[in-house]
Parts: sequence; C-alpha cells; structure tokens
Amino acid sequence: MPTTDGVDSFESTTTHHVARHERADYWAELVQSHQRARLSSVFPHQRDFHGRSVRRRTASYQMIGWEADAVTYYRTAEHVCTDSDEDYRLMLPTTGHITIRQNDRHTSMAPGTGCLP
Repeated sequence: MPTTDGVDSFESTTTHHVARHERADYWAELVQSHQRARLSSVFPHQRDFHGRSVRRRTASYQMIGWEADAVTYYRTAEHVCTDSDEDYRLMLPTTGHITIRQNDRHTSMAPGTGCLP
C-alpha cells in the first residue's frame, strides 16, 4: 500500500552487520536484486568491503543511492543476449568517479556530472 508521500517502499542497507569475508558477496547480491538485468561484479578489496545503500521505490520508478568501496560492475555480451535491458539509469556520482566502457571506448564522470547510459 503506497504511503501518503507516494513512496511504495524505503529501505536502507549496510554491510556493517555482515561477516567481513561475506561482505562482497552480500553486496553483489544486493546490487543485483536492485537491477532488472543481470550483471557481474569485481571487488579489488574483497576481504573487508564496506558499502551502504538507500532505495526508494514507487510502482514505476526507483531511486538508489549508495556509498561503497571500489567495485567494477559489468555486463558481458552473454548477459545482454540472455537478459536485455531496456530501462534507463541516471548515473550521477557525488563522490569518487564512474567510468563507463563499451568495446574500446570509455568515458569517466566526476562528481556533479551525469549521464543516461
């Protein structure tokens, strides 16, 4: 049942309560659960990963904010062929940076810049 402000759900999650050796796997599953398309993750510092996220959802849209240690998210050609993704995502870093790559091309976004990949 929607709340009076139009938000169907609000959730806040952190890896703080997860055993250190399980945090990266927990985070990968959490991020995957927020997506409608399959993706994979690589964690440079898997042994003691830290992350937290906030998600607000309505029947039509969701907004996710997160702060996390370095992670590479990617979709392979197999991901795309078996699970296409027609949704838009507004990506807007507030700290750190985002690099988007496709084939041999890439672009980096600094805080305050955004794109719809």
